[in-house]
Amino acid sequence: MTVDLDLKHIADRLFNQWSFRALEIQVHRLEAYEPSETVDKLIVDLSTQLVKLGAHIRKQPKMSVKKVLDSLHERVPDLLPNQAVVHYLLEEEDCQMILPSEYLDVYQTPFDVRSDTDLVWPLPTRLFPYN
Repeated sequence: MTVDLDLKHIADRLFNQWSFRALEIQVHRLEAYEPSETVDKLIVDLSTQLVKLGAHIRKQPKMSVKKVLDSLHERVPDLLPNQAVVHYLLEEEDCQMILPSEYLDVYQTPFDVRSDTDLVWPLPTRLFPYN
């Protein structure tokens, strides 16, 4: 799972360094998960949980972040996202979830700006009224 939080004010960034851990968590029957809440609520809850996880990691001393990441599933299992929910959201055919490539396209594609004169046809014959 990839977490991307983009803040303009660098001092307020929750995830101010890049590191990751692959946690070996056994989850049974991922495909059988049926949510009792809407997809919107699941996404909001998952995002809230990830922000709380980031706040917890940020409180730790920088020298011990690697140890904290190694023991997350033992110390704060309630802050880790539910794997069944993540699997359900990734498999869900919903327009609210976009692929990472689509997310990058939104920010890398230049704006399509047209002025009003580009949309006028035929072109006006008197472009300057004082000629």
